[in-house]
Amino acid sequence: NIADEIAYNNHDVDDGLRANLLEINLLNQSELFEENFKEVIKKWKSLSERQMRHEVVRRMINYIVGDLIENSKELIEEYNLKDVNAVRESRQSLIKMSKFSEKKHNDLKRILRKELYEHEQVRRMTKQAKKTIQYLFNAYMKNPSFLTNELYTKITKNKHEKEKARIVADYIAGMTDRFALSEYKRIGDKK
Repeated sequence: NIADEIAYNNHDVDDGLRANLLEINLLNQSELFEENFKEVIKKWKSLSERQMRHEVVRRMINYIVGDLIENSKELIEEYNLKDVNAVRESRQSLIKMSKFSEKKHNDLKRILRKELYEHEQVRRMTKQAKKTIQYLFNAYMKNPSFLTNELYTKITKNKHEKEKARIVADYIAGMTDRFALSEYKRIGDKK
């Protein structure tokens, strides 16, 4: 969960900047972003915008992951856990960021929530994505021949609606955005 959270936060910074939904001066309100941004600008004055984004995000990930590893090591040592079984049996949360880094990480998360996830353009895209997913789900359930041969066989052999729905939902969940949109168009063209 922590690894996903770190990845999402940092890649959302990159995506938000690339899509011009976030601005540097806004992100500089986050100590985590500002420290790394200043370091990059100081060290390399002639980076392209893309290189700068990449380097700042890379450094933020490195900072948070490094803190996570060091803090987790300290917690394991503090609780005097000698082997894997002792770690598994521990009731303490052992893998976590230091309070200082967690605060920086959460501050960035708050900015992303307010400025990116609640951005009108993102809301519109989310609404359209929901419509696309619902459309695909209903189309596949109503007409399994739109699915791959393997999934078509799996669904037509299955008697339970819940299991059919799970197969379709899992298939859709594994789609990239681009593939989902191409399927939406392909199925729409056939109707």
